[in-house]
Amino acid sequence: GNLDTENSLMISDILFKYVKEEGSSLIMVTHDPKLANKAKRKIKIKDGKIK
Repeated sequence: GNLDTENSLMISDILFKYVKEEGSSLIMVTHDPKLANKAKRKIKIKDGKIK
């Protein structure tokens, strides 16, 4: 389900902190530009094609 902005940012902070501490990866799908901008690497899909 969808989270409100405050909880979404809180959860993403927890996930990104875990990834950094553990040296692991995170695959995330979002329509939220603020959340996407937190990622080191982004892959965009438009009209079913990777851009």
